Amino acid sequence: MAIVVQKVIKGAERRWQVEVLFGDKPLIVNLVADNVCALVGKMVFVELGVDGVESWAETTELPGIYALPGGRHRIVGEIESQMEIGSGTVLYDLFIEPGPNYLAIDSNDIGGAALVEGSRVAIDVTGLQLFPTGT
Repeated sequence: MAIVVQKVIKGAERRWQVEVLFGDKPLIVNLVADNVCALVGKMVFVELGVDGVESWAETTELPGIYALPGGRHRIVGEIESQMEIGSGTVLYDLFIEPGPNYLAIDSNDIGGAALVEGSRVAIDVTGLQLFPTGT
């Protein structure tokens, strides 16, 4: 996923709260990086991670990442693929536009629900984190 780091808000060591542009929308997220100031104003390719899933539902909302109250985020996308990883646990790839952007969702994080490829879901998460992979 590509973002543009707009500004550093606060942080310490490797975890920084920053404002980024995702598509044309500003979002406040956590960026896990060493030299975050060097990334300001640049397009950065990142992988997504979350601390936790609060809720999920099938939806007709437009795909994207949306800010929610309390520093939470809603991630809306389509289930593109799934892979059983053992003991009845399924890993789902959630495709998020503008893309290509993916988030892997463990079925245990959504109460063991069986999602159907091609269905659109909204997942409310805490602790959205971005991990830079390149500029």
